[in-house]
This record gives sequence, structure tokens and C-alpha cells, in this order.
Amino acid sequence: MCHSHSNHGQRAGAAWAAERQGRAHFPWWICWMIWPLIALAKWLAPLYLAAAAAVAGALQSLRTPLMAGLALLLIVAGLALIREEQE
Repeated sequence: MCHSHSNHGQRAGAAWAAERQGRAHFPWWICWMIWPLIALAKWLAPLYLAAAAAVAGALQSLRTPLMAGLALLLIVAGLALIREEQE
């Protein structure tokens, strides 16, 4: 009788271990990574914004021809789609 009780405990322990192993566990070390990532983003954001402003300034001289070309391309693509749909 005592033997069956210990066997039941072993089976319950094995079932619990299998259930625990089957579940995915949250990697808590990621929580320690959040603060350095926030600090890094806070440091990098002004650099990226400055680079984007420099690129925008360089492209501003090309803005009118670029927008006209884009508009023309979209008009041609729209006409091609309309023609394809009618056929």
C-alpha cells in the first residue's frame, strides 16, 4: 500500500515536469535589456533625425522634377490599369 502511494507521487511529479517542460517560459532577462535599449534609442534618435534632415535638404533641390516624374509615372500606370481592365 505504501508502495502504490510513492508510485502515485512519482507519476504526479513526472506529469508536472512534463507539463512544465512543455510550456514556454518568459525570458526574464529581457526585462533587464529594456532600459539600455531605451537609452540607446534616446541617444540615436537625434542622430537619425539629423541625418534625415540632411537627406531631405539635399533632395529638396530635386523635389520639383522628382514629384513631376512620380506624378507622370502614376498617371501612366493608372491609364495602363484602366486599359487592361477594359479589354
